[in-house]
Formats: sequence, C-alpha cells, structure tokens
Amino acid sequence: MRVQNETIHQLENVSFGGFLQRTVIGASSYNIPDLLRGSLEEALTLRGYPTASDGGLKSDPPLDFKHALPQGTPKLQFNAVLYTTIESWSANTMASGSFAMRYRLEMYSVPGGELLLSGKGDCSQREESRYRSAEDIPSQIRRSAQRVMATLPRGSE
Repeated sequence: MRVQNETIHQLENVSFGGFLQRTVIGASSYNIPDLLRGSLEEALTLRGYPTASDGGLKSDPPLDFKHALPQGTPKLQFNAVLYTTIESWSANTMASGSFAMRYRLEMYSVPGGELLLSGKGDCSQREESRYRSAEDIPSQIRRSAQRVMATLPRGSE
C-alpha cells in the first residue's frame, strides 16, 4: 500500500515549532505519507484484515488493480488493494502541530478489480488547544484512519 501525495507540499519531512524551539531543543519531524500508511495498516489489522506493504510485487508494466487483472496473471497473495491519496494539506509549522489534512481512499478486489470501499478522511489539529503538541500528530492521524476503516465489516481474525 502506497500513499500518493497530490498536494504541492513536500510531506516526507514535516517539522513543527518556531526557530528558537528548532534551534534549542529540536523539533519533531514526520513523514506524513508514511504515518498515514502505517495508521491505515494498523486500522485494517484492528478490523481483522491482514496487511502487507507492497508485498514486493514488481511487474512490467505495473499491474493496475483498479481493473480486472489480465488472463495469465500469476495468483497473488492478497485479495484486495488499498489506494490512498493525500488531497490537501495545510499546516502552521511555526506552531506546535497545527495542521489539516484530507485524503481519499479506494479499495479494490483482486483479481476482479471491483470497488469494495471508497471514502474520504479528514484529520486536523488546531494550535489554539494549549495541551496539544506536535507529538499528537501521529495520534490524530491514527484516530482518523480508524474512523475511516470503521465502515468496513469485521474481517476474519
């Protein structure tokens, strides 16, 4: 499972905090697509679905799981694929973890290519909350992923 970034922002190394904080005590950096991917995998596992990131699958040309796979495609070790795309991102990186993110996801059956799940997720944290910090960003993303995946029926454990 990969997370695509459709925004104009580089989200692989996002850090929060003012200049003084970054200089004196450092600031936490986050790879937002990796955080979202890991949170979605965790949410799927909690719902009873096995997960694997990309599974080492390489083919030329790459397989398009949004459609039925061509005849003769070897049997794969998974029966669904999740596509996730970050659509929007805004953040006040000078504050302690103020951000807003919107993403969409689609799950397709393999090998048939039927759409199993389609949805949007929102995740945000405002700087006005005095008890929030950049350390809460993974927690916010994790909660958002769990809300989105809650629409799936429970899988077999």
